[in-house]
Amino acid sequence: MRLLFAAALSLVAAAASAQSVAPASARVQTPVMAAIHIGPPPPIYSPQQRALSIQRLLHLGSAPTLTQTITLEPRSPFFAGQAELDMIGGDVVSGPMPGPPGTPSGSYAIASGLDRIYIPNGMIVIKINASPGKRYAFDCSAYLWSSAGGTPGVTYTILPGHGGGTVSEGSDQHFLFVMDSLPSGGHASVAMTLNTTQSAEMVFYGCQISPF
Repeated sequence: MRLLFAAALSLVAAAASAQSVAPASARVQTPVMAAIHIGPPPPIYSPQQRALSIQRLLHLGSAPTLTQTITLEPRSPFFAGQAELDMIGGDVVSGPMPGPPGTPSGSYAIASGLDRIYIPNGMIVIKINASPGKRYAFDCSAYLWSSAGGTPGVTYTILPGHGGGTVSEGSDQHFLFVMDSLPSGGHASVAMTLNTTQSAEMVFYGCQISPF
């Protein structure tokens, strides 16, 4: 599956090349981020909660029927034949604080068994083998924090096509967006980065992805 997405990932990486990735060893953990690292992951939505959230987001007359839930987490980054979680840059976290700086830095793989990803720079990439005509809701959980104040956002880019936008995190540490359908199905990539207009950091726990 990785080879099938090589071209799309190269485009995603090029889009982020303008961002400056500071050496991990130079990063200073603030007391706020230390507390966030220690905290438990946000609760996962039930399918009913996710369907209602999608209804509100898209202003639908009724909640959609979610036929499946694809769960991708750092500790379980593959959903056989359908989806894969990768990262470019960032630090993995296997305990209350980040693991060894820059591990794995600039790679396209996440080792199994990791709890979370810490990203003040870099990006998270999810690759989907989309079914024809299906839209995909991405319900992701993370802790976001900005030293500049205000509410940091997550900017997402969808390939193929030019879809994307910036979404804010809710009070329950979830952010939600929808990928439009591919009429013939096929491979798509979704890249998530922090909103570069703010000094922000993110601890990423994973996504539940629902076709509808």
